[in-house]
Parts: sequence; C-alpha cells; structure tokens
Amino acid sequence: MGRVEHTSTKKRSLSATTDTEHDDMARPIKRSKVPFVKKTSSNDGVTRKKVQKPASVARLDITAPKQHRESLQVDKIAHQLLVNSNKKPLGQGTQCDSGYGTLSSSSHSSEEAAAPTGLYNPTHQSCYANAVLQGVSRCIDARDLKRNMSRTPRPLQGLSGMKKAAIFKAVKNKKKHEVSIKAECLRLIKKMQASSEEAVNPLVFQRVFGKSDEVYNGSTQEDAALFLGKLLDQLSGDEVDGELKFKDNAFLDSNFKTESAGRKTCNNCGHVSLAASTKSWILELETDFTADTNSRNKKAPTEHTSLGEMMEKKLSTTDCVDDFRCEECGKHGITLGWAGIQSLAKTTIVQFPRSRLNKYGGAYKLAYEVELPSHYTFIKDDASSRRELVAVVKHDGFTMNKGHFVAYVKTPAGQWYLCNDAEVTEAAFEDVNSHDMGHTYLAFYKK
Repeated sequence: MGRVEHTSTKKRSLSATTDTEHDDMARPIKRSKVPFVKKTSSNDGVTRKKVQKPASVARLDITAPKQHRESLQVDKIAHQLLVNSNKKPLGQGTQCDSGYGTLSSSSHSSEEAAAPTGLYNPTHQSCYANAVLQGVSRCIDARDLKRNMSRTPRPLQGLSGMKKAAIFKAVKNKKKHEVSIKAECLRLIKKMQASSEEAVNPLVFQRVFGKSDEVYNGSTQEDAALFLGKLLDQLSGDEVDGELKFKDNAFLDSNFKTESAGRKTCNNCGHVSLAASTKSWILELETDFTADTNSRNKKAPTEHTSLGEMMEKKLSTTDCVDDFRCEECGKHGITLGWAGIQSLAKTTIVQFPRSRLNKYGGAYKLAYEVELPSHYTFIKDDASSRRELVAVVKHDGFTMNKGHFVAYVKTPAGQWYLCNDAEVTEAAFEDVNSHDMGHTYLAFYKK
C-alpha cells in the first residue's frame, strides 16, 4: 500500500520493514528488530533523539496459504505467552513485546502531555483497524471502560502457564472463558494509554477479533467505518454460543451513541410528524457529489465543503414514499426526511460519505475535500451540544477497501499527532484539514 511521507514533523517510533519467510511450520519464529526513539535532554538544554535497544516483533508472511498463516499466528501467540510467563510482573517495569501487560501505578501520571502510542501493522493490511483504535483510545479511558464493563472472561494473554496446544484450541474454538474480545480490547487500549515510547503490537487482539468475523483477521484491507461499528457492537454485547447477543450498555451508549429522529411530511395536507428516534454509533452525513464533479486525482479534489454544510445537506435530504398513509388525512404519499439530532453522547463520531457505485456496479471513491472546525455545536442554540475535535481518520486511495488509513489525534494538552501505524509524529491543526495524507473519513468530536 502506498503511503505519503510526512516530513515536517519529528519521528518517535519506526515500524519494521523486514519480511520473514515461513517455508516450514516447524522452523523457529524469525523476528525483526524494531528500534524506537526516546527523547533526552542534554546539558545545553537541547532535546535530542536517542535510539534505544530494539524490541522483537513477530512478522507474518501473508503470501503463505491461509491455513498455514493461521497456524503460524497461533504459534507466535503461544511463543510470546510462554516467554512472558518467565518474566517478572509487568507492573514492576517490564515491557512486553506484544504490547499487552499490566500497567504500573504511574502509567497515567504524564498523560496530559504524552504523545499517542503507535500500533504495529504486522500483516501490512490492518491500518484501518489501527487508525480506528487510535480514535477510540482518545475518546474513552481504559480505567472507566474496565469499571463499567460487564463481567468478562480473563484475557488470553493473562492465562499464565497455558500450554501451546491449549492456546491453539482456545483460539480456534472461541471458548468464552478463555478468549474475550472485550478483555483483549481493554488490555490493548490500556497499553496504548500507558504513554510508552515503544509502539504496541496488536496481533493478539487482531487474532481474537478475527475469530468473531474472519473479514477482520488482518489478512485483507477493510473499511474503517464498518470495523468501528463492529468493534463497538462487540464491546456492548455478549457472545453466547458463538453468537453476539446485544443488550443495553449504558456506559458505551452514553459515550458513543447519537440519537436522531426522522420527519414525516404528508404530500397532501402538509401534516408534519416525527418518526421514531434511532440511536447509532456513527452519524452518517449526506452529499450529492458524483464522479463527474470530482477529480480522479486523489491529490487534487475539485469539490470543497465543510462539516456545517454537510449537516445542512442531511437536514434537507428527503425521500418520497407513496406507500405510507398520513395519520392526519388518511391519504397515501409521505415525504421522509431527517429531523436532526435529539440527544448527543459524550463523543459524536461523524462519517463522511466516500463510496459510490458506477453504472457497472463497481465502487469508486468521492475525493471531495472537507473542512473540520476545531469545535462544533451539533444542535442549534444548545450550548451543551458543543464538542471538540480530538481525532480524525483519513484515507488515501481510490476505493475505501484499498489504500491506506492514518489517524490524527489531539492530546489533552492540545498537541496534534499523526499516527501512521507504528510511526507517530507531531502535527499541526492545519495538517488535519490538509489532504496530503488522504481525505477525511471519520471525525471524533468529544465533549
């Protein structure tokens, strides 16, 4: 996947580039060394970069057959578990190469000024998940998530002394008391919020999450918005006998769900009524841009808009339905529209439409440019609906299931960072509204 180099900022961590060949399943696991950069201060007051001892990161040969790849993934998980079982507790200062572990009591002491933690992309196909996880991690505290999470099984990585065969069986069969998407996601977010200089490897979470839907096992590029919806569904539901059972989750609902209502207008008497309200994780906007009015050159969009304009467009979009009967005059013919937001969660996630189908059924991307304000009031004349932009997911490419995803994340101290998988660099707000790293796809606005 092609990527655009970001040269105006300071690099903090680098991803591995060495591929490992797996010709025989019995061959020992090969690892590439990944250096990371730590900032130090000299006597003259100048901040310098210091390369620390590299950490081992398992690589995956995505050209191998699927069954072979899955076995190799499990072998790597098992190997890491057995290695970690011989280490001292992570809470005493030990770093875990796979990116999972118990946080020390001082982990959040400098979170106000800390840069985001990068995420490795071991299969070179999971940038969509990495970008989404950066946004979610910025909007929710792992400690709050743990306190409000329903009782979940112990995470896979936390089962000390588990044998290799038992690990394989647990992951393969999705045993509820041994494998938990909730627990693995919680541990991953905790590690991301630990302000570590070293990037995190999400391989275990990716493997476990892929068992709920193999589409998201990291072997193929997927749509970031679809993955985000699936992730929040998994965190809010419970898996019973291999199927996800949804239930009300007040904590996640209050943090992410936006309530909207529809509007029904009679084409005969003009009577207006509100349709039943609905709640959703993502607020999807509307656009009438087409391929004819957009350049195929992803670096030179020909159409420009803003969040405010697209919100107005959603309010004005209607659909005429002749089968509906008016409750006032009893005649058929109703025009359906969007009545706006009824209530907001602490975080409002906005999705900008990017995909369209051509006359042959093929998908193409809408390459318009959208300007995001640093703050936005989602409900007119309601000051409590004012939200701050804290994360943006961008896409670079011609279709949404190909190309490359990155995330821009704002720290509580106000500094923006570009998270390009494991590489994290400082950025400015002007970079967020630039299309140098792709087009805005998801925007996270937090209270």
